[in-house]
Amino acid sequence: TGLGALLVRNDAAGILRKTYFGGGTAAAYLSGENYYVPAENISDRFEDGTVSFLDIIALNHGFESLYRITGNMHNIQQHTFGLARYTYTLLSSLCHGNGRPVAQIYAEGQFESPITQGAILNFNLLDSSGQIVGYSQVDRMASLFNIHLRTGCFCNTGACQAFLGITDQQMKRNLQAGHVCGDGVDLVDGQPTGSVRVSFGYMSTFEDCQKFLSFVAECFVMKPVTVNRARLQELKAARESSDRPDELPPVNGFIKERQTGVEKSSSKASQQEFGHVGPSHGKTLTNIYVYPVKSCAAFEVHDWPVGPLGLLYDRGWMVVNGNGVCLSQKRESRLCLIRPQVHLPSNKLFLQASGMDTISVPLEDDVSFHTSSQMCHSKVCGDRVETFDCGDEAAAWLSLFLG
Repeated sequence: TGLGALLVRNDAAGILRKTYFGGGTAAAYLSGENYYVPAENISDRFEDGTVSFLDIIALNHGFESLYRITGNMHNIQQHTFGLARYTYTLLSSLCHGNGRPVAQIYAEGQFESPITQGAILNFNLLDSSGQIVGYSQVDRMASLFNIHLRTGCFCNTGACQAFLGITDQQMKRNLQAGHVCGDGVDLVDGQPTGSVRVSFGYMSTFEDCQKFLSFVAECFVMKPVTVNRARLQELKAARESSDRPDELPPVNGFIKERQTGVEKSSSKASQQEFGHVGPSHGKTLTNIYVYPVKSCAAFEVHDWPVGPLGLLYDRGWMVVNGNGVCLSQKRESRLCLIRPQVHLPSNKLFLQASGMDTISVPLEDDVSFHTSSQMCHSKVCGDRVETFDCGDEAAAWLSLFLG
């Protein structure tokens, strides 16, 4: 087999016209009218969908392994739908301490049957005042818990507009405000530009569901964690009236047993389903990891001071591109190969990577450094922040390593 490439002169990009477009090539588009804005980067405009096309040769082997492990697609359907319905039932019943719901779920129906509902759950989280939590914030927090989510509009602008109530005019205004397909701009004027999706596969387990629910309860729920028992009863009744024996997932009894515990006591349910989120007893802290540079690797410490914003120097630095935009592993995967270390005695941050010399920059309390460095403006997690440029030497080191 061979591998080809399309070479395009930059000054000819404006006259090239594609007859179609696919995922990842658009800055914005609409399903209801002939409106399409191509991605700003020229190469992005011509790379439709997933780039890993050479893996198609393994397709038959993949299906053979799938059938050998699971037996048939019906078994996968029943298993994954059971996981999705379990998560939907509990997430849609989860409430803040003031009684407000934690999630707004986007679905046509209430997960009555795998015939009409797939093994995915699409939603946005709400804070205790009912305001939507940006999907980028949820995604970043989930990554710290080793939970993999998908966020945004999922290359389905039409459904995104329908469920989120975004008009064509708002979509165009969002583009003017700087939001493009695939970026991290999750809220514009307080309104969501996308949502969060969890997807279940044949290898997913109920422990995965419970880990996700515990993560939501720990990070996004105003304590005490409560559940809407009337909502649980409603979903239970709807499920029992729609299920047929041959459609029941093998875990259905487990769902009912857990729900019975919820109906007896909401506080007890909080502990059973979402984990104990209050002060714990008999627990031992085994590891401490600090992430000095956003999206780079962590370094482990045995003890560490706490500052006004958490662990001292945790996420105190970030890597930006030439336009001052913060880079993440989603766009630059090699960031995870950079190993930062904060050395308090020498008042320095060290950066290490394979094949590279170690480089250091002063910590933030080095006044002489900051008086000679350039103050910059950037954007992190949707908020504009003032930052200090760490200098040309650090920039050259990062450029050389990241390419």
